[in-house]
Amino acid sequence: MDAQIFYQRFTGIYPVLPTALTENETLDEAAQRRVVEFILQSGVHGLWVLGGGGEGGILPEKTRFEVIRTTIETVAGRIPVIVSVGESGTLRTIERIRRIEKMAIDAISITAPYYYLHSQEELLLHFRTILAETDLPVVLYNVPFNTKNPFSLETIQELAVHPQVVGIKDALGDFGFHLKILEQCKGLQFRVFQGWDNLLVPSVLAGADGAILYNPVLDPDLTLRAYEAANKGDFKAAMGIQTELNSLIPLFGDTESSAIAAMKEALALRGLCNRTVCKPFKPLTKEQAHKIKEVLLAKGLL
Repeated sequence: MDAQIFYQRFTGIYPVLPTALTENETLDEAAQRRVVEFILQSGVHGLWVLGGGGEGGILPEKTRFEVIRTTIETVAGRIPVIVSVGESGTLRTIERIRRIEKMAIDAISITAPYYYLHSQEELLLHFRTILAETDLPVVLYNVPFNTKNPFSLETIQELAVHPQVVGIKDALGDFGFHLKILEQCKGLQFRVFQGWDNLLVPSVLAGADGAILYNPVLDPDLTLRAYEAANKGDFKAAMGIQTELNSLIPLFGDTESSAIAAMKEALALRGLCNRTVCKPFKPLTKEQAHKIKEVLLAKGLL
């Protein structure tokens, strides 16, 4: 998709799409289609595919390709699809883009390279090299607890003026830094999205264009209502819904592994997919799973 066209569509709530796996950890295509349809029916604005919550960092390349194909076929152009392609090196990232750029992807998201520590000059070299090799719109993904390499404000500003760079998912979790991004990128054709569920409403009230979150998989309607109230500037209503959303956050546990397993547990309880997570991730304990069921029942979500 052309970057300008995608930029116009890139607002709102983009759920982190879980990957439905068989017990052998291959893609369960039928279940993946059910999960995509369930999320689409809630009225979300787009999908974030193969990010951390989609186990994108540990799935085999063959499975990743099948997830992208199945998701794009199921969505059929109804909402934008962003595919995460971040890798540990520049050429590895370009190779990953080459495998999928002929598909009907709306945009790609790219993290800072992980494993090694990098300077900001190296991050800029990484992105400039990639941008010269693809025409796809690019969303920056600031997730330093996974990459060890945070974007500086200056690096974000420099990349934000590139015509293919349409925005950022800021998953740093530092609201002060998030506000600085909003201030420094004001007036640019550059969308700023929040990546932490508990900061959805404050971010949108402060001017963020949307959020890319786990919570919509548990309660999509509540997440959308929070966004819509904040987008209208209804502080009281929005903060009230944010408080309710925050009550769901403990269900995700303390690790990315438990958060992924929690999303799959909620989907399994709805009969959409099974509970398989990609090793070395572990499934939830019986106690954790029971708590999710209790909460979803109490909220009328089952």
